[in-house]
Amino acid sequence: MQDRSRARVFGISLIEALIAIAVVSFGLLAIARLHGDLLSSAGDSKARAEAMQIAETEIEKLRNASTLSDLNRRLDNVRTEAEGRNANYTLEWTSLPDTSDFGFFEPEVRVTWTDRRGDEQNVIISTAVAWSNPRFSVAAARADSEGGNFLNAPTGRARMGGGELLDGTDVTTVTNVIEGTSIEDGTETRQRDGEVQLVRDGEVVMTMDTTNPGELFSTISGRVYYGGTISLNPVVTRVLSSDAGFCTRRGQEPLGSSLEPFVDSASGYSYFYYQCYVGEAWYGNVGIVRQENANPNDRSCVGDHLAEETSAWDSREPRTSSNRFYRSFIETAGGIRAIGIGITPAEGESQNPTYVAQNLTGHNFMLTRFRSGNNRPRDCFEALEDGQGAFEGNPGRHVCLYEGGMGCGTDDGDSLPQPGDQETTLVAGDVTQIDDGPGSRPVLEDLTFDSVYATCGPNVETVGSGRNAVDSITSYECVIDWEGWTGETWSSDMILTLGPDTKLCDMGTAELGGGTVTKSGDNVLIFDQISQTEALSFDFVVAHEDADCP
Repeated sequence: MQDRSRARVFGISLIEALIAIAVVSFGLLAIARLHGDLLSSAGDSKARAEAMQIAETEIEKLRNASTLSDLNRRLDNVRTEAEGRNANYTLEWTSLPDTSDFGFFEPEVRVTWTDRRGDEQNVIISTAVAWSNPRFSVAAARADSEGGNFLNAPTGRARMGGGELLDGTDVTTVTNVIEGTSIEDGTETRQRDGEVQLVRDGEVVMTMDTTNPGELFSTISGRVYYGGTISLNPVVTRVLSSDAGFCTRRGQEPLGSSLEPFVDSASGYSYFYYQCYVGEAWYGNVGIVRQENANPNDRSCVGDHLAEETSAWDSREPRTSSNRFYRSFIETAGGIRAIGIGITPAEGESQNPTYVAQNLTGHNFMLTRFRSGNNRPRDCFEALEDGQGAFEGNPGRHVCLYEGGMGCGTDDGDSLPQPGDQETTLVAGDVTQIDDGPGSRPVLEDLTFDSVYATCGPNVETVGSGRNAVDSITSYECVIDWEGWTGETWSSDMILTLGPDTKLCDMGTAELGGGTVTKSGDNVLIFDQISQTEALSFDFVVAHEDADCP
């Protein structure tokens, strides 16, 4: 008999095979869908990254413009479409300025594309762009065009920018505040042995290699006052440091918002704080620049109205100046040598001085508008006096960085290098006269700029002979004084005093020194946005009212 108890069954049934195939199929389908989603997600990420790159590139084109004409050209040709590797993009811009009359704007660009699923995606980037003429960065460093600037460029051990952001448990990070206040200025200092960084918004703006543990940046801080007769937009008023230096500004606004100034209860003036960071051995200048069209009589004052007038290099007497000059001088066997911030010269001829960070506070500027006649203020003494004590002890135009330096606090500073006054610009030209026959001579009696800082010397000649002879201006020379000027360009009206039966001929728009001259009304020539240059030439025509103008 066959023993069935030991029989074995091998294989699987058809139903079990079908179930196994179904399970594997569902798994493969899920994996395939996951793979597709991963590919789609990767594609979306690539498209988004490409959109961000396009937006950042276009924003940087605006930020990196080196001249106003270059910036205007880029504004007129902003990109609106872009064909990428992962998608086709549309760029939509907002908050671009309508005219070239600006110094600050906050552009925003939205980049839109359609993803692989047919859905619309977008990224938005906004920033702030402040344009200033590169001439003013130079002007902040320049003391006198004829005598040199008495600077080594750059000075000090600090350098702009830097490498990677210092990070880690061995890095000391400090949130910076305006010296003498509890107001954060939006920067932080990061320090590790051998290096210290100034950081803003996660980016390194300035770096200093240190020689001793604990070395930090030095600071120069104060207030920028304005008010009374002046009309000023503080948002586009900048504080600049020459060479390797970085300046911040703060008012009472929340950190990261637009500048909102304080109001001084005693004087009624508005003000905001500034703080400049500089490195070991820095010496240079700190100045004010207004990125707007300023009134031709607006000026900046420094000093203390209570200070006595002396011949010391660091005299604190009131005067107009848009810059402060920081340095000290010592006498060595090789001649006079400049000393930078935080440096105490060693005895004798040692070239190994020690550095201790300095924090210079209370270095205030007063922005005001001077008036002729009885309207105040007429000079910097009156402007600072109106500050109701805000400028007592305020430094003057020159600041000693080492109290033991030559001319510091003494009357022997005349032998030291003296940064001269701001440049002047000579505006000169000829006045052509057109008559309508004998007895119809045109007469230009006088011309003057509507500014106390521009003086004119007309040349009067006798034109014609006998009874037809008249005295009239045939040429002129006017001098624009830039001392204490804080604007980017200068604008003012030239007012003509015309004799009887005399007219000013139309002239269209004349290009002049980076700006223009146009006729306004019957007797006014508008000089607009004139750049600071050595000399300018402009001719115009007057005629008898019955004569034909050219």
